[in-house]
Amino acid sequence: MKAINISKKIIIFAIAIISFVLFGYYIYKSMGLKSKASGSGEITISLSQSIPNPIPKDQIFTVGVTLSANNSNKISAAYLGFNNDDDALDYIIPDPTNPIESQDIKAFDETVALAAFSRDDGSKKLRHMTLVAKRPLDQLKSSATIRLRFRARQSIAATLGTTFLKIDTVNSQIVGPNINNNIYAIRPNNVTLALAFSTACGNTNCVANQACYQNICRTQCGSNYGCVGDYHCESGVCVPGLAPPGGSASSSVGAPTATPYPTAGPNAGDLIFKVKIPDLSPGVNVLPNVRLQLRDGGNPVEDKNILLQRVQGTDFFMTTTPTSFNVTGRKEYTLLVKQLKTVRRSFSVTLERGKTTDCTVNADCGSLGHSELAPLWAGDSDGFNDGSAGTTRSDSYNRIDAADLQKMVVGYKVSPVPAEPNADFNLDGKIDIFDLGILGKNFGKIGE
Repeated sequence: MKAINISKKIIIFAIAIISFVLFGYYIYKSMGLKSKASGSGEITISLSQSIPNPIPKDQIFTVGVTLSANNSNKISAAYLGFNNDDDALDYIIPDPTNPIESQDIKAFDETVALAAFSRDDGSKKLRHMTLVAKRPLDQLKSSATIRLRFRARQSIAATLGTTFLKIDTVNSQIVGPNINNNIYAIRPNNVTLALAFSTACGNTNCVANQACYQNICRTQCGSNYGCVGDYHCESGVCVPGLAPPGGSASSSVGAPTATPYPTAGPNAGDLIFKVKIPDLSPGVNVLPNVRLQLRDGGNPVEDKNILLQRVQGTDFFMTTTPTSFNVTGRKEYTLLVKQLKTVRRSFSVTLERGKTTDCTVNADCGSLGHSELAPLWAGDSDGFNDGSAGTTRSDSYNRIDAADLQKMVVGYKVSPVPAEPNADFNLDGKIDIFDLGILGKNFGKIGE
């Protein structure tokens, strides 16, 4: 049982807020740059783009994020949150050839964290980044320009005239010495850049068996959307295996009608599916400890523990072989899906005895065919302690709350990682700032 009293919850929650929201002040103190705060400080943030509008679809371009402190104040750390509601921008991770800052005028010495989550088509969405200056006080800069490289997502840009890149000024934090509370006020309150797309087809950059292109200009990548050999297009990504009967699995050109298929198990209904788990480390390709609970209304049908395989270049995980359930006839069931470190999500699915339903290509199989609408958020350290199968039910089961924060505090940077259940939410083998970020992002979420 993970119940803790109210006073402990308040203390532990305060620790998380200090660590996650006021991270800059902690870093600033750790660098030995402590000075007495003596005045107010403001940071002006502006956005600019490297090429003028309109931007061709699939074009790579740069957005400059400029931070300017007032009164020649200095900048020691920055946490910046970003949003693009249309999901029209594919963020390109910095590399030595295209660094996040110009080497000649660097204001920061280390990118402590950079969160860019993969979409189902292999593109990346920039969420937030943390940058730190690890240098003496007299070498800090009063301004900085951060370079963000994007590609206009072809299939999305084709349907949009304009999209907007926004700085989340409410949750962003800029830190510096000699100002009140060491935290700058951010100006203006609304920092937004409008990006207009051209209608030209542009360069599709067809690369065999990587991203497969759909809708507008897709024929430039060939009849199989850029996938060659024994690969087919599935949710914007080339995956191993030939396309199922009925054609390509690419949902953008119409869902195929190839499921269900006959199977060798006359008394079972087989299921192929995928779910979205956005918070896991990119190094996690095989995902064990996935619990399935099939329900007929409120009545249990069958429980299973399986493993899933990452769909290459995405944050989707799918079954490696069909999963069999003992079902009767053809009817709609409820499938509950939970990984050891995530909340549980509920999906409807129609199963039929003696046949296989493939929800990865058939959107009509129930809500499981649109599993991207119900991601399995990480941050629940209760595992499968729901009171069934001899377990003791936890009061915090299937929710991300102060009890999970307690696990984070106990295991933070402890080596080796404490035994399960623990707070390694991204499954990279350690409990660190990335797990704390996942907990903060998903705090308060409740499963089904």
